[in-house]
Amino acid sequence: MGTEVVPSLAYKRATKYSVYLVFSTKLAMNNTWLQHKNATRLDIYIHQIYQHKMDPDLVIEDTKAIKSLIDRIEQLPADGDMMKSFGPDAEEIDLCFYYEGKCQQIEIYQGKFKTPSTGFNSNANESERKLYDDIVALLFPSINKQLLKIEELKLKFNNFSITYKGNELTDMAPVTASFTKDKFVIKDKNDKEQLVAIISGQLTPQPLLIKVNHSEMEILTYQTKEQQRLYPDYFQLVPKN
Repeated sequence: MGTEVVPSLAYKRATKYSVYLVFSTKLAMNNTWLQHKNATRLDIYIHQIYQHKMDPDLVIEDTKAIKSLIDRIEQLPADGDMMKSFGPDAEEIDLCFYYEGKCQQIEIYQGKFKTPSTGFNSNANESERKLYDDIVALLFPSINKQLLKIEELKLKFNNFSITYKGNELTDMAPVTASFTKDKFVIKDKNDKEQLVAIISGQLTPQPLLIKVNHSEMEILTYQTKEQQRLYPDYFQLVPKN
């Protein structure tokens, strides 16, 4: 059973404060978050409940990253024990997972995931809080935030952008040790691009010094300055000390 996507059916979801277009889903009794786990695209919308939002704020097409997010959602309790209402100014984030052109939607209100049972978990665990923080960091990237590595997702900062281009394995066996390059493209305020790479192999990946718009900063992929683990799923931009 699970979340049944109604084929080719779009309808206007209306509340007292908002009307916008989504694809219809029916929730089955076993309270599965998503019926189809092999989504090929994820659209993310953020808005206040009363607002109309037709265009996504982020589009993710990295299927490995999408699968990882789905796996994390599936680990959350699916039978919420609390009903809760929100005012028109409350923050709403919609995650639209596309499978064969149809959207399976997950809704987040004020940082709380609306469960398949239509309730909320009264005591959000660390996994739920971290997942929410990771999504918000992608929507509003900034220096010092931990950012998920998502291929081809352009993250826009105040006067520059950075795009993770994936990793590349160079197999040198049996002559010497193999190594991996994490590649990034940075574009400054004048659209000047630089391609950089961080190498990992026998040694842990080291901070990479870059210069953007006359400012120096570092890309971290192994751990933060506070020694919180980043590798292998996150990276972080920090000012050069």
